[in-house]
Amino acid sequence: EAEKSQMTIFYGGQVVVFDDFPADKANEIMMLAKTFSAAESTANILPAFSFSDQRHRRTLISDFPIARKRSLVRFLAKRKDRISAAAPYQAIKPIKP
Repeated sequence: EAEKSQMTIFYGGQVVVFDDFPADKANEIMMLAKTFSAAESTANILPAFSFSDQRHRRTLISDFPIARKRSLVRFLAKRKDRISAAAPYQAIKPIKP
């Protein structure tokens, strides 16, 4: 009797779980995946990415400050709400000479 266990496969953004999966079949699948992975990695070799071009660097980095600004605006709005909820009336004490 072959040893059986649970096998989980992550592929294409999906997760598939098999219960009582034979160990020999799992090894076959792993070998098959390894051969396809090796063939695919040599076929899809991309040129090295360089930040030497300033236009591309600005394009990549320009999206991050917008997200930071939105986050800061949300934080300040929540902070303003918390402060006004804690002290709805500002207490001003007159200074006596």
